[in-house]
Amino acid sequence: MPGWPAHWAGDVLLADGGTAHVRPIAPQDDRLLAAFHARLSPESIYLRFFSPHPRLSVGEIEHFTHVDHDARVALVVLLGDELIGVGRYDRLVRSDTAEVAFVVGDAQQGRGIATLLLERLAAVARERGLHRFSADVLPHNRAMLRVFHDAGFEVTSRFEDGVVRLSFPIDRTPEASAVAYEREWVAQARSIERLLAPHGIGVIAEGAAAELVADVLLRQLAVGGFAGPVRRLSAHAPAGAGAGLDLIFVAVPPELLGAQIERCAGWGVYAAVLLASGGPGDEAASARGDRALVVHARGAGLRLLGPASLGLARLLEGNRLEAVAVPVQMRAGGLALFTESPRRGRDVLAAVASRGLGISTFFSAGRKADVSASDALQFWEGDLATRVIGLSLRSLGNPRRSAAIARRVSRSKPVLVWLTDLPAPPPEELVLALDAHTGMIRCSSLDDLLDVAEALLAPVEAKPRDGVAARITAWERWRRSVPGRIERPEGVDRFEARRRIDELLAESPEGTVLETEDIAALLRCYGVRTAEPATTKGSPPRLRVVQDPAWGSLVAFDARPGESVARLLPLTDRDVRALAARGPRALHAERVHIIHRIATLAADVPELASLALALPARVGERPALLPGSARVAPWTLGLAL
Repeated sequence: MPGWPAHWAGDVLLADGGTAHVRPIAPQDDRLLAAFHARLSPESIYLRFFSPHPRLSVGEIEHFTHVDHDARVALVVLLGDELIGVGRYDRLVRSDTAEVAFVVGDAQQGRGIATLLLERLAAVARERGLHRFSADVLPHNRAMLRVFHDAGFEVTSRFEDGVVRLSFPIDRTPEASAVAYEREWVAQARSIERLLAPHGIGVIAEGAAAELVADVLLRQLAVGGFAGPVRRLSAHAPAGAGAGLDLIFVAVPPELLGAQIERCAGWGVYAAVLLASGGPGDEAASARGDRALVVHARGAGLRLLGPASLGLARLLEGNRLEAVAVPVQMRAGGLALFTESPRRGRDVLAAVASRGLGISTFFSAGRKADVSASDALQFWEGDLATRVIGLSLRSLGNPRRSAAIARRVSRSKPVLVWLTDLPAPPPEELVLALDAHTGMIRCSSLDDLLDVAEALLAPVEAKPRDGVAARITAWERWRRSVPGRIERPEGVDRFEARRRIDELLAESPEGTVLETEDIAALLRCYGVRTAEPATTKGSPPRLRVVQDPAWGSLVAFDARPGESVARLLPLTDRDVRALAARGPRALHAERVHIIHRIATLAADVPELASLALALPARVGERPALLPGSARVAPWTLGLAL
């Protein structure tokens, strides 16, 4: 097991929509680091080291690659097997401040890598109990000065000894959060925009069934009038065959997918759509195989749609891309659609065509190994051609990220969701909390989704049927409501909580039920002190944390048996008050205090898989731990793309 938490590593999107991989540096990176430094221009070296420094010494390489992942942290950005950027911090002695520095390869500058590393290092430093960064920058290094000043932190600077000395707190301010959101939104939107606007398309098919799929796809491209070059390629096409193409459709047996992705990466294409359905019959085996494909693709800067995709479409006046392996007539319009299951994708396309509905965009994600509904939502948020969004989903993927994005997009456009073909039904309280949190309009069937979409796209004077009208009215009311604020309570020791969780998972990597003293120590980090359960008649009010890896994480307040209210994480001040309102008025302030702190703990520590507390029933009581009331388990979605 590495000496750093798993969520420090992951795939990332760069400012131009390309992909890369970020992780902590390791001693085995010595050759990668030396080669990276050797590729830097003399100017880049001078801006980083303040002097000519053409080669790193053996001692310097050892120092830079051997860090303790605490007082000294370094993150590297990789594109395939090539190191393209490094960011690091070194904690100052007996201080809560660390000095931070970056260097990005000349060919990769301008892609937002330094900004991304600053965000990641600040998040790591906060986990390690640091509160400030400092940096020395040469006055003419305007690009790096702009990175620091544009990051949303409150930067102070002074000129001293020929350098600009910067200092700033790294707390997650609203400004820093807004900058991080803007960077992610722009990167995601550009990534999907590039996927939907290829200059040239290639189609690779292997086998009789795959050839039929390719035939349908090529006919649809011709009918749609795609203006760029389209080539049918062999699965064994030579190196130059993909020249001028940036989107490749692949229909081959599952065991050949890896080789085709490698071929696409070698051609320098931007994305591949994996049309081959199937793969290992067992769903878990498919997931493992899909993950290996994505790791390979993202490492090479390649995005994937699928496996088991039907394709994609973008219908704009004068710019039509009908790249779907389904014979169907398409009209341009304001409805954007995202489906997973190929069967549901065919149903959706047929139903839309039969109703004469016009679409702006269509994605068939299949097993959504890479491109997900969250990616599409972030593109549609700013897409002028899209007025209504429809999703057919089996799961939320990364539920925290998906719910946060859906909540934001629903403020500007209606998002309709049809949960279908579910492996297992989600808990009803979680689905209700998801509705309240995101503002999405839940639909019971494909016909129901299209009924609501038609009503939203219809002229204002048209009157939808009652069941549809009620949901549209509820969404309008939700959209106009004042969004709450996410506030952090004072007196929280996130660093100590993080340390305790890391120790517990180091001892029990698969997760464990916590002892009473461990739970009490964790709660004290968030200013919640517990007592022994009091002997009372009936069931005391309970506060629960439930972290569901498929559907999301919630905080629920059970005022009494059968009377419960739940909200999805992270809780806003309005959410906290909504939960606290379900109990005796005399204890309202106490409930607000406890719920706010427990919700902050659950948001900060996703490894807290479950928690249950008995809340005070009388003035002066403390919350009490219930038997078997807490469990921790690994959480690996923190830095997912």
